[in-house]
Amino acid sequence: HQQANAIVQNEINQFQNRLNRSMQECQDKARDLMQPGFENDARKMEKVESALLSCISQTVESHIKLLKPMKDRILANVK
Repeated sequence: HQQANAIVQNEINQFQNRLNRSMQECQDKARDLMQPGFENDARKMEKVESALLSCISQTVESHIKLLKPMKDRILANVK
């Protein structure tokens, strides 16, 4: 029981770390788009926000696809 719990916890931790790193990369990309004066220009801020949301959406979609392989690894290791 403890070994199975450790396997599940390890997989979840790795998944969360990857997701967090990807989200941080999205934030970094949005920050890289920012230039002085952008915060006073709604149109430019919309572009930055749109790029951030697009990146986050792609990150979420790609990580959703990682859930089934993660489940399969967990089941293979628990048996």
